Amino acid sequence: MHRIYSYFYPYKDEPVLDYVRDLRENFGVAYNAVMSMAINLKIENNEIGLRDDVNINTIDSRWQHDSIPKFIALLNEFYQKKDFHKFLTNHMDLYEKSVDNFSNNVLNKINFNWFEEFYGTKSPEKQLLMDSCCKVKTKYELFDFFSCCILLFGSRKL
Repeated sequence: MHRIYSYFYPYKDEPVLDYVRDLRENFGVAYNAVMSMAINLKIENNEIGLRDDVNINTIDSRWQHDSIPKFIALLNEFYQKKDFHKFLTNHMDLYEKSVDNFSNNVLNKINFNWFEEFYGTKSPEKQLLMDSCCKVKTKYELFDFFSCCILLFGSRKL
């Protein structure tokens, strides 16, 4: 957490974070809405974009359709100007440790059938478990942004 915070805190007033704050305050884009976006993103040729197979209607409805291109453009600007790729590759050990910990201490111990048995029905929605490498206890918008970035880091080959 310290590495993430010390690298990114100086950029807390970047346009992408201002926009994320606005989306959170005005449209409730937070928590699972952030992950709904993150799982639909890709990084190719040092650029962030929507995956080719994404149907924009499957992204959480708190993301206004006209907000998505602006968010991606601002995220790209941040990713490139702040050399985010270098940060990610330099901290692969953090990611690998987190994946191992999550796999060994969470995924391997969950009885997924319990949920269907408890609720009496299978969820119609795709369920994803996400591990976050950081737990920020300050501003939620920083948590949301870092979670989104960490998810990108964790779900893509670098």
